[in-house]
Amino acid sequence: MAEIMRKTGIDIIGDTTWGTHLSLFYQTREDLIDILVPYFKAGLENNEFCMWITSEPLAVEEAKSAMKKTLPDFEHYIIKKQAEIISYNEWYLKDGIFNLQEVLNGLVDKLSQAKTKGYDGMRITGNTAWLEKKDWKSFADYEEAIDNVLSYYPMMAICSYSLDKCRAYEIIDVVRNHQFALIKREGKLELIQNIEKKRVREALQKSEEKYRILYETIKDGIVATDMDGHILECNEAYAGMLGYSKEEIKNTAKFPSENPYPVLRIAQDGTILYANSSGKFFLHEWNCEVGQCIPDFLYQFITRAFHTKAIKKGIEMNHGDRIFSFTIVPVKDTPYVNLYGVDITERKQMEEGLRKLSNAVEQNPCSIIITNTGGKIEYVNSKFVQLTGYTFDEVVGKNPRILKSGKTPIEVYEQLWSVITSGNVWHGEFVNKKKNGELYWESASVSPIKKADGTIAHFVAIKEDVTEQKRFENELRKQRDQLEYLTAQLTAANKELEAFCYSVSHDLRAPLRGIDGFSKALMEDYADTLDEQGKNYLHRIRTASQRMGQLINDLLNLSRITRSEMRRKEVDLSAMVKTLALELREKQPERRVEFIVADELIANGDPQLLRIAMENLLNNAWKFTKTCMHAKIEFGFTRRNGSLVYFIRDNGAGFDMAYIDKLFAAFQRLHSSSEFEGTGIGLATVQRIIQRHGGKIWAEGEVNKGATFYFTLP
Repeated sequence: MAEIMRKTGIDIIGDTTWGTHLSLFYQTREDLIDILVPYFKAGLENNEFCMWITSEPLAVEEAKSAMKKTLPDFEHYIIKKQAEIISYNEWYLKDGIFNLQEVLNGLVDKLSQAKTKGYDGMRITGNTAWLEKKDWKSFADYEEAIDNVLSYYPMMAICSYSLDKCRAYEIIDVVRNHQFALIKREGKLELIQNIEKKRVREALQKSEEKYRILYETIKDGIVATDMDGHILECNEAYAGMLGYSKEEIKNTAKFPSENPYPVLRIAQDGTILYANSSGKFFLHEWNCEVGQCIPDFLYQFITRAFHTKAIKKGIEMNHGDRIFSFTIVPVKDTPYVNLYGVDITERKQMEEGLRKLSNAVEQNPCSIIITNTGGKIEYVNSKFVQLTGYTFDEVVGKNPRILKSGKTPIEVYEQLWSVITSGNVWHGEFVNKKKNGELYWESASVSPIKKADGTIAHFVAIKEDVTEQKRFENELRKQRDQLEYLTAQLTAANKELEAFCYSVSHDLRAPLRGIDGFSKALMEDYADTLDEQGKNYLHRIRTASQRMGQLINDLLNLSRITRSEMRRKEVDLSAMVKTLALELREKQPERRVEFIVADELIANGDPQLLRIAMENLLNNAWKFTKTCMHAKIEFGFTRRNGSLVYFIRDNGAGFDMAYIDKLFAAFQRLHSSSEFEGTGIGLATVQRIIQRHGGKIWAEGEVNKGATFYFTLP
């Protein structure tokens, strides 16, 4: 509620508010009259009670005479008790001594009497000419005390001091205890304002304005009543509860009976003396009524309230799906307490929503910062504290730039500010610095928080620590660069290998063919002239050259398999194995080998490469079962970890698992060439083909008990 301005009657001051405390320094009795007569005239004309406490150089009758010159009907104001002029010894020195508390109590009593008569407030003045030096300290305390009293009541006061009688330190005391000091000397009036008092008063006015706004905007109803319950004042929220305007409610409605919230009156022994209509719903729920005793759970609170004479707040009770908060208020000098209830359901729901939101923010794995529109930090969550090393108190009021490392380009911050101040969301990354100097990466989303009218109230930043991710990306980048380097090296090596293979196929094979051919011609044309040892040498030369030719062919095949383009399609492995088995039988029809082939095993792959792989595996099984009386070769499948696994199994020579790591290496043999022919390239070729298809191959075996080769084809 806005402060009501009061006329002072003093031109240099103008209008002021209740609580104004002035000091007046004068030289002559005329100085006093010039200030105080218009001061009281303004008070009388504005329905205020006025009391003039006189002292030399102005007696009571002189003061009355001065007032009558300005207000001819002044006597009328005295008769109706609106004005009073008394001597200082009747007010300050009752019983011959100055009693500070008694004087203060007298002021409050005078004001109470004036209010009872219908006056708006009270203005007084008192002269200190009577004051002796021994009483100065007590009177200075009185001035300080009256300054405090004035701030709580509709009162204003002028305390007058003789310039000729005041020493310097006394003048300082006076000015310190007053808001204004008026100095009248040589006919001129000057005004000195107490800056400290001004600041305090301005702060008080701001506080009163804040509470005025709160009073008018709070959702809870606030009401003031007289002793009979008639409503004298209420806020808009309370008026809305009753469905009337504030003007319609004042002095017409009665608070307890027409309150939409429960109101009950409880005697000291627990008897329910009164309940309004809302309160009776609770009585029904408690299975009691007016005149009966309240439930035991509530009686303990009532007893405690009578014992402590203190207000008890926050007693929560449910009524259906609504939640009410009750307050027990002891009524002074009565044998009962009042019980007031307020529906707090919406507040509870909002509190629960805020609690969930608060938990979500506080426990969020991302750092969260909320700033005002000027960029000053107002809130950070615990993740921010944990990550940066700064405490909450260290960053509140600061700008987020305290995290700047100097590694993020200034253009990033300029773009961020431009985007969010225009009402949009910004996404980006920072290199920031922790309190201990450690650098870290953050991926951030910064957005404005808007009011209902669309204006920006705050900014919120949600930031994720991506330091490890950045390190991983950096490491991945290095590995990719290394891989690209190795790929380039491999490409160069492959080109060299192609050149080597070309050289082998053309430059080496021709001499080998010559060696083999001339050895054969020598054997045929000069057989009669060669002894057995010479023939043996020629045979060994031919065998070695043919073996070397086979090695070159196998090596070239392995190279082609590694470099050839893949052409995937569905391949019937079962049919392929049956065809290869038939070819093996046709080459050596004298052998008796049992083939077991599972039907309809279909794979996705390059038909030519898979044929080479299956041919090598079957040749391997055919070769190592040549010493078996009842040789058996099986092609089938199994499942491991839900995946299809193919296998070729034989019951031949097998191998020692201790040498498993050499099994698929090129030119590595686990058996002598005299026992089992071959170049040692076949299984290496199979492994290359399976790996090119994205599969795996492995083997299990035991000496003289056969071997099983498993492979997968995704």
